[in-house]
Amino acid sequence: MTLAKIENYLVKYSPKNLKVFTGIKCIKDAVGSESVSLAVLKKQTSEESTIEYIILWISRLNKFLNISRKMTFEQMQKTAQYILQDYYYLKQSDLYLVFSQAEKGRYGEFYDCLDGAKILIWFEKYANERADYVYDEGLKLHEKQKKEHIL
Repeated sequence: MTLAKIENYLVKYSPKNLKVFTGIKCIKDAVGSESVSLAVLKKQTSEESTIEYIILWISRLNKFLNISRKMTFEQMQKTAQYILQDYYYLKQSDLYLVFSQAEKGRYGEFYDCLDGAKILIWFEKYANERADYVYDEGLKLHEKQKKEHIL
């Protein structure tokens, strides 16, 4: 991918351009999305750029919430590093889903603060739900193929 294509891609899937994510309402939508994983993004750009991309999502949430104790840049940076390290296989659409669900209160109350530990717990919960979905879909596909082979 050329540098110009990468830059256009990052603009398209930026947290500032949410219209590209309008069809993402559940894990099935996120998994089936055309967006790329954090690992691919890191490979096509750099680790630093990918961390900055994740920071944009955290910063957007930080601004959205009506809380008194917001995250500092350093906290957002460290949280983004952990997300990239542990959840590199998640796609940009997965990030959208996690953060939009957090905004809607799916992961519980904020109690007037946002921190990296809360965000990482959300990602762990989401990753487990996503893994269950992918596993179930794999079983369904296997059963379908097995039936087709028998017939």
